[in-house]
Amino acid sequence: MNNPHMETLKEALGAFRAGDLALARDLSETILKQNPDNPGALRILGQVCYLEGEPEGAAELLEKSLKVKPDQYSIWLKLGNIKADLGDHKGAIAIYSKALDCSQTPDLAFLSRAQSHSALGKDQEAWADLGEAVRVNPALGQAYRMMILLEHPAASEAAWEQNLLERLVNGLFQREDAIQAHYALAGYYENTGDQKRMWNNLNQANGLQKNLALPWTGRFENQMSRSREVLTAGLLEKAPAGANKSLTPIFIVGMPRSGSTLLEQMLSRHAEIGAAGETGALTRTIGRLQGQMTLLPYPEGLDMLAQDDLTALAKDYQETLEKASGAKAAKAKIFVTDKLLSNGFFVGFIKLILPWAKVIHIRRDPLDTALSIYKNYFWEQQNPELCSLKDIGMYARFLGEMMAHWKSLLPGFVHEASYEELVENPEAALRKIIDFIGLPWDARCLDHRGSEKRAETLSSTQVRKPLYSTSIGSGKKFEAELAPFLAALAPDQETP
Repeated sequence: MNNPHMETLKEALGAFRAGDLALARDLSETILKQNPDNPGALRILGQVCYLEGEPEGAAELLEKSLKVKPDQYSIWLKLGNIKADLGDHKGAIAIYSKALDCSQTPDLAFLSRAQSHSALGKDQEAWADLGEAVRVNPALGQAYRMMILLEHPAASEAAWEQNLLERLVNGLFQREDAIQAHYALAGYYENTGDQKRMWNNLNQANGLQKNLALPWTGRFENQMSRSREVLTAGLLEKAPAGANKSLTPIFIVGMPRSGSTLLEQMLSRHAEIGAAGETGALTRTIGRLQGQMTLLPYPEGLDMLAQDDLTALAKDYQETLEKASGAKAAKAKIFVTDKLLSNGFFVGFIKLILPWAKVIHIRRDPLDTALSIYKNYFWEQQNPELCSLKDIGMYARFLGEMMAHWKSLLPGFVHEASYEELVENPEAALRKIIDFIGLPWDARCLDHRGSEKRAETLSSTQVRKPLYSTSIGSGKKFEAELAPFLAALAPDQETP
C-alpha cells in the first residue's frame, strides 16, 4: 500500500470510529477504485455496510478482505456474526472455526460458536465451546453468563459458583466482565432458590452499569413532545398511497422482554411472512431524512417534505428491510417483521411514509417485564434507560404515553397483543394478529420451534422449548424489590 492510501485509510478508520459512516464509506470506496483488493478498505467498507443494514454486501466485502489477508481474527469474528445474523448458523460455525486458527487466545470465537451451536439446538457442542472459552480466558464474564443461559451442567455446581466469587473478590475481572459475572451468579442463585443473593448480584450488576449510563430522559421527553406537535393528523394526510409498495412491514413494538421474539418466531412460520429481527432499517431511513432532506434533528422539518420525499423514504426503508430479511421480490405480496421495539416512538413517522404498514404493540404484565429486564444484560451505552429499576419504570411510562397518543391519533393502525394470551391461548391470539395483518390463517404459526429465524441470545433457549407459562406472574412476589420501578411507572398512566 502506498502512502496516499495509508493516509486515506487512516482517515476512513477515524471516520468509522467517530460514527461518520458516510465519510468512512466515501474514503474506503476512493481507495478501492484504485486498489480493489485493499484489505483495510474492504474491511472498513464491509463494516459500514453492515451498520447501514446491508449484511449480504458486508459479508461479501469482508470475505474479499480475508482472502487477501487471512490473519484478521476480528474480521473472521465479524463475518461469523453476520452469517449468524442472517440465520446461517452452519456457515457461521465454519467461519468461527477458521477464526480459531488466527489467534492464540480465541475465547470470543469459542463463545460465538457456542451461540450458533445453541441456535441449532446442539447443546453438547455449545457446552464444549463454552468450556474452551473459559479455559482460554478464565476472566471472560460473558462466557459464564452464557453458561447460565444455555443451562451448562457445570453452572449448577457449587465449584462453579465459588470460582466466580473468588475471582470477583480478588478483582480478577475487568469491569465489563464483572458485570457479566454478577448476572451469571444471579442466575445461579435464582436456580438454587437463593433470592437474597440473586437480588444482591442483580443490584451489583445493574449498579456497575448505571455508573456509566448516559443521561437519556431529557432527550426522550423532548423528542416525544415534538413528535406530538409535528406529526399531526393534518400532516399524516400527506402519506403516499401504496403505489410504491414493494413489501408490507410488520412492526413489533413494545418493551424489551415482552414476548416480541416469541411472536416473531410464530409469525415467521407463516408462508407469506419473512423475519428481519431487530433491524435498524427505520433508524437508517431517519438518518437519511436528517442528513439529506431536512438537515434538522428528527422530527423537525417533516412538514416541509414533498410527496416525492416521502416516497423516497419509503423506498429506502423497504429496500433495507428486504436486504435484512433476505426476502425476494418474486412474490406479489411480501410481509416482513421488523421487531426493533423502540420503533414504538416512531409510529407517526411510520404512518407518514408507510401507511400500509402493520404495527403490533405487544404488552406483558409490567412487573414481569421489569423483573425480566433487570435480570438480563443491556449495554449501558446503548440502553441507558434499562440500567436501573427507576429508569426502566420511566422508560415504560414514556413508551406507554407515546403508544397511547398514537392509538388516539391513528385509530386502527396499531394492534394490541398480549404476551399472556400468546402463551396461554396461542391460537386465539395469533388468529387475531394474522387477521389484523390481512393474511389467511396458517396453522404452522403454532409451531414456533420450527422457525428458521434466528433468535437473539437472551431468548434462544426459551423459543426452542414448548410454550410455558411459569414466568407469568413471576414479578408479583418481588413487588417490594421492584418498588423503584413502580414508583417511576406512575400507576395512573397507561403502561405498555
